[in-house]
Amino acid sequence: MKVIYAGYAKTGTKTMAAVFNEFGYNTYDFFEHGYYHGKEWRKIIYEGSTADDFRRMYKDVDAIVDTPIYIFWEEILEAYPDAKIIFCTRSDESWLKSFKKQMHSLATEPLYVFMQLFSYSGWGHHKFTQACGKSYISTQFYILYT
Repeated sequence: MKVIYAGYAKTGTKTMAAVFNEFGYNTYDFFEHGYYHGKEWRKIIYEGSTADDFRRMYKDVDAIVDTPIYIFWEEILEAYPDAKIIFCTRSDESWLKSFKKQMHSLATEPLYVFMQLFSYSGWGHHKFTQACGKSYISTQFYILYT
């Protein structure tokens, strides 16, 4: 592990992931965390973690960004003490506007909700978001279409 990007979602995570990829780094973004380690993250959320958990999960990864990294960056740093940490911030108003726009676009996209419920990886994402708390997407879809 070379870099832990500890900025919240909507603070340049996609841009930074693209930069890391351009450097030739094996980079895990939001999708990869859920796709490759969804079960491990659910276990971590419910039962806690050890440095060995993170070493095992990210042993061949150079850079990590986005959710849930910004929540667990200190624990991950214990596993990779030589990693560089990058924090990016954004004004509260700008961040909230961007976040709401993204959530609304997902909540109003029937294909996204369908895939979340009826595909294997989509179901994994749904379970992951439920483990993190109430699934905003499913709730908003239900409110909009009932």
